[in-house]
Amino acid sequence: MIEKGKVIKVAGDIAEISIVPGDACRSCPACGSCRLNEGLRVISAYNLIKAQPGDLVKIEVAEKGGLRAAFIIFGIPIVLAITGLIISAGLIEIYRILITVGGLIMGLIIAKIIDRTVKTKRNFMPNVIDKES
Repeated sequence: MIEKGKVIKVAGDIAEISIVPGDACRSCPACGSCRLNEGLRVISAYNLIKAQPGDLVKIEVAEKGGLRAAFIIFGIPIVLAITGLIISAGLIEIYRILITVGGLIMGLIIAKIIDRTVKTKRNFMPNVIDKES
């Protein structure tokens, strides 16, 4: 997916780019990596072309990371909740509920930790690929 935006800040190889959210933002695999700022989305991207603040640029968001991100966010907590349910078989209902919810919470914590470490890896970050004329 290609988006257009304006570079607002550069720090080393990473550029912060302001983009106007479009229809593609609803299904973007990098939806967790950008934040809202006065109606615009600000996204950190790997600055392949050494763009400077004020430059209008094209950003490429790789879709391959979307499936991995979905598994991290949804898969790990669900797997741990189901594991808790299976492990607690034979116990009374309240203990089964507590162990299952504990597994879900543990999965959410693990997903958050993984998200923090993966978010800064280059293969999960969008790339600045070209300057606009």
